[in-house]
Amino acid sequence: NMHYILMSSIELADWESFGAPLTGSLKGYDNNISISVTGQPIFNAIASTGKFENFTLSGEVNGGGFVANLNQGSIKNVTITVQSSTSSPSLVNGGYEFDGNLYAGAIVGINEGSIGAEDGEVRIEGVTVDIATGDNLSYAGMFAGSNSGAISYTYGEFYIFDQTESGNDVINTITAAYVGGFVGSLTGGSITHSYVFNYTFDENGTFTANALN
Repeated sequence: NMHYILMSSIELADWESFGAPLTGSLKGYDNNISISVTGQPIFNAIASTGKFENFTLSGEVNGGGFVANLNQGSIKNVTITVQSSTSSPSLVNGGYEFDGNLYAGAIVGINEGSIGAEDGEVRIEGVTVDIATGDNLSYAGMFAGSNSGAISYTYGEFYIFDQTESGNDVINTITAAYVGGFVGSLTGGSITHSYVFNYTFDENGTFTANALN
């Protein structure tokens, strides 16, 4: 198993996922390492021995999620935020197809490993997840489309601004046939020490935070 440390921030344009699963580790040197991704998820899969840590991600991904389509390993100390060039939400679309269904989340499409840890929180701040239904059943959540693993110490934020004549200006959304605040489908596993909030600012600047389940 190979282990890598990324020393500086990078941009992955027209990216095609690594074909082989991550069996070792990829870590940012510190908490200031960012990866801007346009294209496919960074990895197609993270194996049970794989570790992905210490990154801030943004951009537009066509697939299951920014990190991978399938996670069987460990993902922690990761933040996904708005695109730095436009301040518009980062985007996940298309989904990851498995057994005829589509799965998508900001982190991964299907989680069978762990996302987040007490010593490495995972945060989602301003991300849109949008997968078409079509002839497929589709499942989408802020962190994963489907979860049978462990999600813990994760925090997600939606933003809605009521500052236009037409009403709410929704900044980020999740769209699929089946949608959840954390995951679209919970097939086992656990979700602990986590929250998802819907933040609203009205035209008078009044702030409201509503918890989602």
